[in-house]
Amino acid sequence: MDSGSLKRQKLDYSAPTTEELINLKETALLFKSNLFKLQIDELLREVTPAAVPDIDDGRKASAPLDKYLRELKSVLVAMPSKDVTLKPKTSVLDSVRVPYLKPLTFTVKPPAKVTVVGSYLLRTIAKPVTNVDLALEMPKDSIINKDYLSFKYLTKRAAYVERVVKYLKNHPSKYYTEVRVEHFMGDLQKPIAVLKPLSGMKKPGGLAKKFARFEIRLLPGLPADAFPIRKLLPLRNCARPSGDTIKDEDDTLTSKATPLYNQRVLEDMAFVPHLKLLHKILKGAPALAQTLRLLRVWCRQRGLYYGTDAHKSTKKYGGGLDKGGGFSGFALGLVLVYLVEQRIMSRGMSVNQAFKATIRFLAERDLSQEPAYIKGAGEDGKNTVSEVLGDYTKAFAASVIGPMGVNVFCRASTESYAWLRAQAKRTLQLLTQGEDEASGAAEAEEAKEEEEDNHQEMQIEGGWGEEKKEGEGSKNVGGSAQGLADQAAFKAIFLVPVSPFRGALDAYFLISLSPTDGKTKDPLLPTLDRREARLRKVIRILRQGLSDRVRLVVAKYAQDTPPRDTKNNTELIRVGLGLAGSEAFRAIQMGPPAEEKNAARAFRAFWGERSELRRFKDGRINEAVVWSDDKPGGAILEDIALHLLKRHIKAPSVSVSLVLSQPETASLLFKKPISLLIPNPPPPPPLEDKAPGRRKRERERKRIEAARAAAKRGEDLDGIHVVTRDPLAASTALANATGEITRRLRSLKSLPLSVLSVEPTHPSLRFTDPFPPLPVSRLASFGPRIDFPNPVGGSGSSLGHMEEEESGVHDRYDARTGAPIIELILRFEASNRWPDDVVAVSRIKTAFYIQIQNALATEYYDVSASTAHDHVDAIFMGFCFRMRILYEREIAHRRTLAAAAAALARRRGESLPKIFDVKAPAAAFIRDLIARPRHHALVRGFHLKFPTYGSACRLAKRWAAAHLFLSPSPCSLKWHNAAAAAPEEEGESALGSLVGPRASALRPLARFPEEAIELIVAAAYAHPGPHDPPGSPLSGFLRFLQLLASHPWAEEPLFADLNDQMPASARSRALSRFMERRGTAGGGGGPPMYLITPEDPESEVWTGHTPDLRLLRRIQSYANASKDHLEACIAGAGELGATGKKAIAIWKTTFATPMENFDIFITVRRSALPDLAPLISLAPLSVRSSGKRKKKNGFEEIDASENPCLERALPGVDPMALLVRDLQASLGDFLEFSYDIYGATGGIMVAEWREGAKLPKQLTVATSPHSMPYNSTEGEAKGTSSKKRKRSEGYVVPNTEQIVATIKRLGEGVVECVFNGYNEFLKAKQNATKSRKRLEKKLA
Repeated sequence: MDSGSLKRQKLDYSAPTTEELINLKETALLFKSNLFKLQIDELLREVTPAAVPDIDDGRKASAPLDKYLRELKSVLVAMPSKDVTLKPKTSVLDSVRVPYLKPLTFTVKPPAKVTVVGSYLLRTIAKPVTNVDLALEMPKDSIINKDYLSFKYLTKRAAYVERVVKYLKNHPSKYYTEVRVEHFMGDLQKPIAVLKPLSGMKKPGGLAKKFARFEIRLLPGLPADAFPIRKLLPLRNCARPSGDTIKDEDDTLTSKATPLYNQRVLEDMAFVPHLKLLHKILKGAPALAQTLRLLRVWCRQRGLYYGTDAHKSTKKYGGGLDKGGGFSGFALGLVLVYLVEQRIMSRGMSVNQAFKATIRFLAERDLSQEPAYIKGAGEDGKNTVSEVLGDYTKAFAASVIGPMGVNVFCRASTESYAWLRAQAKRTLQLLTQGEDEASGAAEAEEAKEEEEDNHQEMQIEGGWGEEKKEGEGSKNVGGSAQGLADQAAFKAIFLVPVSPFRGALDAYFLISLSPTDGKTKDPLLPTLDRREARLRKVIRILRQGLSDRVRLVVAKYAQDTPPRDTKNNTELIRVGLGLAGSEAFRAIQMGPPAEEKNAARAFRAFWGERSELRRFKDGRINEAVVWSDDKPGGAILEDIALHLLKRHIKAPSVSVSLVLSQPETASLLFKKPISLLIPNPPPPPPLEDKAPGRRKRERERKRIEAARAAAKRGEDLDGIHVVTRDPLAASTALANATGEITRRLRSLKSLPLSVLSVEPTHPSLRFTDPFPPLPVSRLASFGPRIDFPNPVGGSGSSLGHMEEEESGVHDRYDARTGAPIIELILRFEASNRWPDDVVAVSRIKTAFYIQIQNALATEYYDVSASTAHDHVDAIFMGFCFRMRILYEREIAHRRTLAAAAAALARRRGESLPKIFDVKAPAAAFIRDLIARPRHHALVRGFHLKFPTYGSACRLAKRWAAAHLFLSPSPCSLKWHNAAAAAPEEEGESALGSLVGPRASALRPLARFPEEAIELIVAAAYAHPGPHDPPGSPLSGFLRFLQLLASHPWAEEPLFADLNDQMPASARSRALSRFMERRGTAGGGGGPPMYLITPEDPESEVWTGHTPDLRLLRRIQSYANASKDHLEACIAGAGELGATGKKAIAIWKTTFATPMENFDIFITVRRSALPDLAPLISLAPLSVRSSGKRKKKNGFEEIDASENPCLERALPGVDPMALLVRDLQASLGDFLEFSYDIYGATGGIMVAEWREGAKLPKQLTVATSPHSMPYNSTEGEAKGTSSKKRKRSEGYVVPNTEQIVATIKRLGEGVVECVFNGYNEFLKAKQNATKSRKRLEKKLA
């Protein structure tokens, strides 16, 4: 806007109008922030077509379309009459069969009236679906009094549509570009004609582009008095096909009531009465029309629309429920009418109030038991609608009864109505939770203010950021947290698609049914077509059989239309289950007691031979069905569904399979080798083999086979500990060992101070570790200790240059026999005799470690302990426990010293990265001793609240590791190495005084910390948005991917408030601090992944420095691709085959990372890999042979006859981690190294160039060993001035050959080969695969 227009604009200083005061008051009372209201207003502007004004506005905007409709009406009225004869056993429009034995002849005449009905005339159209409905009233003389019986009217109606379509296609005037046939509400027996208007103002009869987007639907109808209403009430039988002995699949006579058929006839008589009723309510109440638009958007996002009412985005997300669940915008309009007439809602309400009142009504009112009846409708003498409301509850799953006795919810099934109510309840929670938080914010502000201030002083991150000015970050940015909550609620309600077949439920079946035997003569059932009847029967059987195992069952056909060849093609039905927690996977289905004979008889009739009378431990004698308890939980549901469908569905063949089921997930992702210490047995030697040692090799082979057989039985053999097949069972063994050593530590009497508490931190003890550690009976006791050299203190590798006397141990080491460290944090009783000096505290703690070792050795003979400067290790029950002492006041001392060191570095003018390098080791020390135990307790309690949370975390971690995101963070390794190399003398270095003499026990953070993964998964459970909390590991994993991929990390923080203990005032302060940090550094201040918890409001503990922005973008990209892939497999299970063996390939694709994104590839000896899980890589990276070890193209050919078993396992030794630490210390300025910590990539370590690492730079001491002079003449064009070339002298670039040589030198004994580039790596991989195939063929 220019300055002239600003001068001409007059400011309005008048008092606000009544409408403005009402809007302000509404915003203040309902939302406590105006963000939600502004978003609603903007959404309404977006979905309202420009060509459709409000109902109270003039019609100038729609005048061209109105003129077009008048011209189309003249064309329809001019349609010539024609006699039509319908022959028996024929079909009209390929969907409506003629159910008569004699020909039916009648005259098709032009419509008596053409009336605009529906949302266009009411001005309630919501984009992107823009339809104009025209009701074509069939002439009265074309219908006789008894045509409502025996499908006569529906047959004539279909013939009428067929005649209209042919007439319009052959008409000379080209007002339209397309005429097609669709079905009203997906009902195959009610076809309609759809026209696409001609686009282009210059063409004769053409419309402007904004009008040409509309589609014209021609709906044949009847006069309001065509048939007596009392003849079409729900319990009347009006469908009487030829013969009374025709039976349906339930073996019941077709002479029963036909409620749905009656409603099909009635609704064609009610077009005009419905229009008048809605117009009466909406006239003068534009807010209600806008509310109806919002309800349309809400329904479409939840898959509750079908056919021409459905938008293409709905079909993208799985197509919603079958036939839209039987709901439409017109049905929701009748709900609004009922609410206004019952004075539940007033016509003066705002859009927000009316929408909330409607959602509350749908959530709280059970329309299956209490029909919503609009008074005064359908009164035509005796048998009025008001007198037979109970009949509607018997005939329909839900009832909203409008004029003429029409139930607008008549097509809704029991489960589709349950889905609607479930979504309404969840939406109501989203609408009300923000208000509840806002209403209590003021009280919580005063009550919690002092506690919050005290708590802030003890927070972990305090003191590690930049020094705050007084009062900075403590202001309450009025309503900012509430505004963020409103924004999240708006997104969940209106923007996020919630399709039941796109990950919104917990488990999915794919049911394959063969066609029936064909004995039924007439395919038309009284109320439904045979296809829909079978679908509803499947749902009813599953609902009854699964009972309290599930809270929701929805189903739909995989194909919208039946197959042409019904004799040879099977029908695929997709079934979605909302599981009811741990009850879903119980092994026993309890029936009625034996005394209740009728109930017991019905139970046996339903379950068949699986039902049996059993006596239980509590003395009860009940009918029960027992399923195998040695199968995964998903297999129990599959067995139940298969048994019941085979028993109750009359079909030659029935099959049931779980889509992406838990069994495939478990076997592929979490199944360990049968034993940690038992290798694969070698092939038996041929009989003609006379080589020396043949008998010895044969004995060894038999011993290994016996050990593996014992492993399957869960036994031990020859002192070899075998592994349970269920990794979660290993957590029980660890929990028992942890509990016992905790009891022993607290009972030690010889210590100066008593042990007050023992806090574990290992993820297995909170059920989130993909591979829980297993007890190893050959765990090395602490005799001769093996100390690896300092990784930064020498020229060699910490693995390749060991002591000469220990080199044999290194050669025979196998990582599969290693034992992880289980950390325990010890807290002693309070004492005022602790010193104030940090170094003195570390010396006192070392003395305590020595006392603990001596006490354990004295009092318990079965514990082997060893003391280091900063911890004590103890081997007990096959596990290695590392104990560290926490002294609370030491944290404050370290915080003070770190702040002083940072201030000193700032005064010296050092850069921010160097300043933080001073503080980082101390922060890591505090993180290990305080944050990890606190996080462990929080997550463990959360898992007890949501039993599937732990398994979802395991899947998420497995996914992150497979994509190399759990590798140690380079900056974390840098601080770790610097801390380990720090001098021991006090005062010699600020770093030494902060961390202490040694930091060997510090744990480096991963690039994507596993604690952050657990918090993000927990946020998906605690704040599921439009969904219910996940009820299965699969749905939890999908929600994790959805949240990770869709959350706008640059614009919003993620609140991981697991127990809702963060008050609104604390949220506001955290949000204001986030905005301050994001407002600095060009909008990128603060951690890229900003994760707020009550204990860490500034996201400094877990994601403060990792992942960086580049890695976060890659994580989001991979998460989005994985999410789309799994959702597509669920939604298209029938086409993609997401069951059985094909599901394993789908999971492999999800968990396989693209290797072409990396630059250097390092193959590692298989014996150096961590505790191996099944390899997910699609091609093996090693070749087995019966000869000696060979190396071909850098890939090791392993001799299967060799036994890699160790005489002892080495606790805490991970060769891959040590190698990465060495490489990062030497080459971290050039490369960033990654590997799968669970070994899924088959021993492949990768590296990628750091950003800008290959650009010419000035020579430095750190990079000089791996650099070479930059040849400026190669990269510059001819004619470059000598002055410019001289300026580029002295620059260096990385020397790739020297870097590769350094990797080989540092990894001597571990690294097999190094490949420079993906092409070289891929070629070697292909050669290894060909060699393996040739060898297998030769051995075969």
